[in-house]
Amino acid sequence: MSNYRFWALLCCASLLVACGGTDDAGSSDTTPSEEPLPELVGDFSCFTPGEGWITQTLKEDVGATVSAQLTGIPLGGDEGEIAGEVDISFWFGNQATGDADAAGITDNNGLLQVDLPSCTPITTLALRDIDTEPTYKANFVIDPDNPSDDVTVVESLTAASIKAILNESTSDTSSLVAGTIYDCNRDPVLNARARVKDAGGSLLEDARDYYFNDASLPTRRSNRSFTNTDGRWVVFNLPVGSVTIEVYGNICNGDACDEVVLGTTVLNSIGDSVNIGNVFAGIDGGISYPQSCLQ
Repeated sequence: MSNYRFWALLCCASLLVACGGTDDAGSSDTTPSEEPLPELVGDFSCFTPGEGWITQTLKEDVGATVSAQLTGIPLGGDEGEIAGEVDISFWFGNQATGDADAAGITDNNGLLQVDLPSCTPITTLALRDIDTEPTYKANFVIDPDNPSDDVTVVESLTAASIKAILNESTSDTSSLVAGTIYDCNRDPVLNARARVKDAGGSLLEDARDYYFNDASLPTRRSNRSFTNTDGRWVVFNLPVGSVTIEVYGNICNGDACDEVVLGTTVLNSIGDSVNIGNVFAGIDGGISYPQSCLQ
């Protein structure tokens, strides 16, 4: 099943919740994610988990401005669907504060040609006038050798479906953060779990992390408390401001298992919006530079 059709199914699932047709109906799930974690499944050969991070040394002449071609992708649309008339804003300092450094609108073919700095972390905001949620993505990096990428905008019905299934909400003072954990081959990681810390490094005890079942639908933590083969997670009840997503799991040798942190991503949580921050194995901070940017 494609990513787009998966998200479209969430819209149907929300109707089941509204009619009481699923066991996930009711109050939000406050069950702690304390179920023993199975062994992680993925390739972690690019670093030694628990002993250090990958060192990314940038070339001296990186940061050149390139003409990037971006494609608007609606999260909740059909496979192959593109998103026209999406207003995309860019902040080059990776913090969506003040006026954007660049902006543009996708055409009827879902395309936007815009000049952006390469090898530089950027935060994006994608929004259409109707039927979409403000969708922020942190740690977005343009590859100078291949300056094309997708920019996701979450459809309002998709966001409403997730909230309905989990009986969660967002507001001006709370947000949701979602993402995928990738291994060294950039494949999703199975059996990982996410937790969130504030800017001071303290664990946010009130944050509620959720995962997806074998049908790729979001489910309560009492049903599943770690990633499936899609590697996806979503966390609700986060304060606005700087947060660190830490994804971890067990690496085992026989019956002996050690809990290790696979990677982190740092982003600025913005209220009443969807915040996307993927995590990469071996990367501390969430900025995974293309090979063309590195020495």
